[in-house]
Amino acid sequence: MIRDRTTLIKIIIFYAIFIIFGSFVPFNVNQLTFGEAVQGFSDLNKFDFAIVNRSDWFTNFLLFMPITYLLLMVIQRSHSRLIRTLQLIFICAALLCISAGIEFVQFFLNDRVSSFKDVFAQFLGMLLSFMLYLFTRVKFIRLVNKLNRYGGKNKWISYANGTLAVLVIYSLMPLDLSVSPVEIFKKWQAGRITIIPFASFEFSINEGVFGIVSDIFLWGFITWLYIKSAKYQANYILKLCLMYALGIELAQLFVLSRYTDATDVVSAFIGIMIALKFFTAQHVSTQRNDVHNTQPNRLFSLYAQEAL
Repeated sequence: MIRDRTTLIKIIIFYAIFIIFGSFVPFNVNQLTFGEAVQGFSDLNKFDFAIVNRSDWFTNFLLFMPITYLLLMVIQRSHSRLIRTLQLIFICAALLCISAGIEFVQFFLNDRVSSFKDVFAQFLGMLLSFMLYLFTRVKFIRLVNKLNRYGGKNKWISYANGTLAVLVIYSLMPLDLSVSPVEIFKKWQAGRITIIPFASFEFSINEGVFGIVSDIFLWGFITWLYIKSAKYQANYILKLCLMYALGIELAQLFVLSRYTDATDVVSAFIGIMIALKFFTAQHVSTQRNDVHNTQPNRLFSLYAQEAL
């Protein structure tokens, strides 16, 4: 389990960096002093939990769930209920401190809004993660052990399909769906549908660049997982990933609180092509080296059989 725990700790670190970095984009720092920020933070309504923007609320609800679940998995499980309760309290307290710190730092950013609604939504997500942990802990450990020790190349298929599944589910949250042409037209009028790639840059260049880089990295990572599996050809991987990217954007047409932007499809295509360009060649080269290294052994085996 030590090897599995090390892998989970690496995932936790990268995910924590993603949370903090994503919470501060696009880094438009204002001229607010530290004292003014402290005063503004203390003046926030700490008991206003009304849901105004469902998409934002669900995003915050889901944001801390993975890291809470993984932290519960990596800590040493005790047989004492008291110690397990204290562990849960410590994890939630530490993550809530991080959440509150993020909200405080956002006072220094022009394009960010600080609110304790985000902290409350994230806390509810932590509690749900704990409930999931209680019911799925054993199955999760078995899955990780199987993927890391016995999965071979098949584990990369599981990683890729799992990442795609999470991406699709997240992209359709908070499931405020509508097929009404009137609602979709209102979404178009509100600027939530962009057909021309990179046309949304006129609103915020920093956010646009961050979105493109994130999409390129995400789809490049998914493509790399499929390449590692050595199960599909490059053409099939390109078609599969590109169809998923296009399908997600088309599905988001019917999610009222989501943006549909052709830039995301173009960014996905760039990420897929970069991964195929660099990692496919390396994978083929590795396979060829394996073949050349094993060929003398096969010839020696044939000679031995003939000799016998």
